[in-house]
Amino acid sequence: MAQPIQAVERPTISEEESVVEALRQLQTDVARHGQSLAAALTILDDLQQSGLMDLAHGLFGAKQQIAEIVLEQVRKPGVLGAIKNAMTCIELLGGLDPQVVRTLTQALAAGVGEGHRRLASGRKVSFLELARTLSKPDVNRAVAFLLGTLEGIGRGLTVEGQ
Repeated sequence: MAQPIQAVERPTISEEESVVEALRQLQTDVARHGQSLAAALTILDDLQQSGLMDLAHGLFGAKQQIAEIVLEQVRKPGVLGAIKNAMTCIELLGGLDPQVVRTLTQALAAGVGEGHRRLASGRKVSFLELARTLSKPDVNRAVAFLLGTLEGIGRGLTVEGQ
């Protein structure tokens, strides 16, 4: 009958053999990824030349102090609310159709220009002129848009049961 194995001998690799194996593997990796390494080195050199490497090094060295400053600022009254409001605005913008936003911003820019021109003229608006202006197609379209927006806001503000 066979005798059970009492000890398993694992091959031992000397430190020198380990270094030689690591260098061989590195050489293989460099040969396989030469173009990528060259591009990475170019990027690192550009960062060094522009001073961004020194900046990054300084940031990493002062990460504890930077974290403390950021936390101190976030703890100030109103800052956390501002961050939450900014995130809510980003969610709002993300939910809007970009084409609609583009059209609206272009129309708003045109409207601000027209409004500025009218203010610069110094002319007062009479009630009759206001009534006539409402019948113009462009003004009517803008008023319809604003009324629809107000209705949508009002619907969104409805409290259950009211």
